Amino acid sequence: MSAEKRHQTTILQLLRDARPRTRAEIARTTDLSPTTVGRVVARLLDAGILEAVQLRNGAVGRPAVMLRLSPELGYVVGLDIGASNTRVLVTNIGGEILFRCSHKSKTYSDNHQFVQEITGLANAAVEQSGVDPARILGLGVAISGVVDSLRGHCFFCPNIPGVRDLALKQVLQAQFPHPVFVADQSHTYALAEKRFGAARGVDNFLLVTVGIGVGSAICIEGRIYRGEMGLTPELGHITVSEDGPLCSCGNYGCLEAMASGPAIVQRVRQALQEGLYSSLGTLPADEITVETIAEAARAGDKLAFSVIDRTGQYIGIAIATALNLLGPQLVIVGGGVANCGELLLDAIERTAKIHALHVISPHVRVVRSTLDEYGAAWGAALSVIEVDLSASLGKVALPARVGL
Repeated sequence: MSAEKRHQTTILQLLRDARPRTRAEIARTTDLSPTTVGRVVARLLDAGILEAVQLRNGAVGRPAVMLRLSPELGYVVGLDIGASNTRVLVTNIGGEILFRCSHKSKTYSDNHQFVQEITGLANAAVEQSGVDPARILGLGVAISGVVDSLRGHCFFCPNIPGVRDLALKQVLQAQFPHPVFVADQSHTYALAEKRFGAARGVDNFLLVTVGIGVGSAICIEGRIYRGEMGLTPELGHITVSEDGPLCSCGNYGCLEAMASGPAIVQRVRQALQEGLYSSLGTLPADEITVETIAEAARAGDKLAFSVIDRTGQYIGIAIATALNLLGPQLVIVGGGVANCGELLLDAIERTAKIHALHVISPHVRVVRSTLDEYGAAWGAALSVIEVDLSASLGKVALPARVGL
């Protein structure tokens, strides 16, 4: 790669987070000389890859000229296939969501049917969004399962029946004329948090998502960590109770078996069957959900409060293990169970600080995710650009002198 191409890539990677920057800020951040930045930016502006916008920062005088990726440069599709819902969206290259929709997840008979569903949803989203299909730059897919994100291989999905040992990226790449990125939900969710959520501007953080299952991801020095096999950390399968129930992974007492949404509901139902008093006892069994349990806890129901608090303790124990290993000061909790709010977060933070090393615990912050239910799908779309922005832009017809 020539020096000119390296400089272009460096600048484009910096601007991929959609935050406009001045030429001077680009030079300071990239350590490129102002002359080099000026030359490269001029060519990218001529090519239509960058656009200049004038923004006032409150100071007197002319507004600053800021640079950003041109929103019309291209579009990306993101899908999030979960146990209950499948979400799909279309963004421009700056990450702005132009279209999104949600469908109930299906039970698949085999891998082939699963791939057909993904293909159909992606094509329908492009059509419904109204964007030019010829300007689609890539497809990102987030899956609730154990996924090798380096190779796009799905080993198994405990909460999505019918999907197992699937080379999803390879199969989709044969059907789509653009780059495909496949990862587990936590990886893409963490990227969305890093770009637009509670972790914006933070280089080291831990994400824990708690819903039907428990997912996790760790960002280290600004990059979402992937192990040798392309796997994100599986905090949900840390043992937090030796006498706990059987987990979907085959072990007993895993965090997922103790703190997931279904586990919370099961503990309440079991307590009611054993004769413990609760206002929830007046509800039909199928109306006892994490939401109704949290509402009862906030209203002062002792059983509901005890279950939510204990759930937070289980999560806090697992988080303390990650804190002692890697020391991230920010912990973000997302997923449906996070809607329990401060009752849950307080228990998580209190327990994590108790079990973390004393030099770490005073600095730990536990916050709720600022993203909505489309966070993983959004991150899947962003992942396409994150993996290789230059390759994505290479699909766009550009003047030869730009060199991308």
